[in-house]
Amino acid sequence: MEKRRCTACHKLFHPRAQSPGQKFCSGAECQRERKRRWQKARRASDPDYRDNDIQANRNWRSQHPGYWCDYRHKHPQSVIRNREKQRERDWSR
Repeated sequence: MEKRRCTACHKLFHPRAQSPGQKFCSGAECQRERKRRWQKARRASDPDYRDNDIQANRNWRSQHPGYWCDYRHKHPQSVIRNREKQRERDWSR
């Protein structure tokens, strides 16, 4: 059986016979990357999918109103990193 190179991690893998177009290995990180790319392409090409995704995010945020405030208090290093990244984005403009 032929081996292919994974699109995400670039390691060789044996594709499943049932999936002749398989491009990603079965690793958890590679599967997350595959799903992330699929969702990004779907959002770009399908307005209904994009609208449903936006509505689902709004619903989640309304059901968890203090989540991000709590997260920032529990993860100060993320706040610092975000500030640094924002400065870089502002500077590059």
